[in-house]
Amino acid sequence: ARALEAVASRESLTPAPLGAGSLMLCAVEGGSVVGVVEVSIEPRDGRVPGDVRPLDPPWAPRERVAYVSNLAVVSALRGKGLGRRLLRAAEGLAARWGHGEVYLHASADQPKLLRFYADQDYAPLPEFDAPQWVLALSGREQTRYHCRPLDSRDVESLAAAADAMRRTGQRRA
Repeated sequence: ARALEAVASRESLTPAPLGAGSLMLCAVEGGSVVGVVEVSIEPRDGRVPGDVRPLDPPWAPRERVAYVSNLAVVSALRGKGLGRRLLRAAEGLAARWGHGEVYLHASADQPKLLRFYADQDYAPLPEFDAPQWVLALSGREQTRYHCRPLDSRDVESLAAAADAMRRTGQRRA
């Protein structure tokens, strides 16, 4: 799969301003999108983006962190490293934006997914789990908040992931 849009050119990735929306990174093969991942800046409060949040008081704004969501790969390409490469590209973008950690949610009822994130060095943060009464009222499944610290090597992971995706796409073309 080849990188598309922002992944294809490191120069097109500019720092995300506070309160910005999000950036979707896509992998393309044969003219079709075969994988995606979204990176945004969210409050570090354990809530899923889009949840109702109280307003930040001006004297105590919440810490904002890099947040990864909507990581998806078409079924036929799962287990071949594309999801890992997309995740690494998202982490590289977060590092480039100046963040020292990346956060995400994963379904607590999917052991294979939880294992994938554990293998990528994401630590679960069960202290952020929603209480059962909230899940019952909202009809949502339990998700688990995770965090991965970034280091200086992660700044280069965006370039490495994009290069690897380009090389893979060129071999198949």
